[in-house]
Amino acid sequence: MKVCDHCGESFQNGQMFCKSCGHALQQETSGSEKKSKKIIWAGSLIGILLLGTGFHIFMKIKPVLF
Repeated sequence: MKVCDHCGESFQNGQMFCKSCGHALQQETSGSEKKSKKIIWAGSLIGILLLGTGFHIFMKIKPVLF
């Protein structure tokens, strides 16, 4: 049985708020949602690193004079 983290009152699946204290209840995420979030973060990090590396290499080849 699931209980509210704030007041300890039990609640049913699908409830958004605790009936006793009104605190927002955390919904469990499925494994596939967690995996897809990790993939998105990893892809974003790799993309940023590649852009930074490419910019660094480009600046060494053809420096811009200010």
